[in-house]
Amino acid sequence: MSQAKVDLNKEKKLNRKKEVKQRKVKHVLGILCTCLVCGVIIGWISFSVYQKQQDKALANPDTVTLDSTAITDYLNGISGI
Repeated sequence: MSQAKVDLNKEKKLNRKKEVKQRKVKHVLGILCTCLVCGVIIGWISFSVYQKQQDKALANPDTVTLDSTAITDYLNGISGI
């Protein structure tokens, strides 16, 4: 081998640990960014669905109110025995 190739291989060998560490850091950051983007997308979709459900609930006020005084009086009468 020529001296230039030998010098190049020595330089690569010296910087190999640093390059491997940089690759690992970039890989982990890529995974974290991907997870973050997916989380934001899922959150956005969930919020949109929630908002639509809330809008439908406000548009259709077909709610039933229950007067529970009779049930409460009955349960109080049973526990008094």
